[in-house]
Amino acid sequence: MQERRTDTEPFAGIGKTYSEYSSLYTEWQRNDEAIKKIRVHCEALRENVSQCRLTMQQVSSAKEQLALLQKRCFCRTETL
Repeated sequence: MQERRTDTEPFAGIGKTYSEYSSLYTEWQRNDEAIKKIRVHCEALRENVSQCRLTMQQVSSAKEQLALLQKRCFCRTETL
C-alpha cells in the first residue's frame, strides 16, 4: 500500500506568495489613485500658469497702449 503524502509545505508557500501579491496589488492601487490625483492637480496648475501668462501679456500690452496714449495727450497739450 502506498503511503499518502501529507506534506503541505509547497501549498503554504503558494498561499504566502498569494498573500504578498494581494498586499502589493492593494498598495499599487492606493499609489495609482494618489498619482491620478497628483496628475489632475498638476494639470490644473498648468492651466492656471497659462492663464496667468496670458493675463501678464494683456497687462503689458495695456501698459504700452496707456503709455502711447499719455504721450499723445502730452504732445497735444504742449502744442495748444
